[in-house]
Amino acid sequence: MSRTDIPKLYRGTYERAACGRASPRQAIKAFCQSCVGYENVAEEIRQCTDAECSLYAYRPYRGRVRRAPQSCQTPDLRGFGAVESKNSGQ
Repeated sequence: MSRTDIPKLYRGTYERAACGRASPRQAIKAFCQSCVGYENVAEEIRQCTDAECSLYAYRPYRGRVRRAPQSCQTPDLRGFGAVESKNSGQ
């Protein structure tokens, strides 16, 4: 597909990515748009099942990705880094 065959709506993203002026997110979006052939872009990318693609985890239009919550508990660091006095037990 030549640059003139790309729909005008997506041509700017493609041009920035091809010239190296796109952010990583924009470059991935341009790649995914070309992969689905610029047809029904958001829905096709959202429904992508090509888990072998190295950009699969980073594709746009996935909606909000929720991460597993990290523990809110702080570790017990008592005794680490503190110098104990030899006379503290008397």
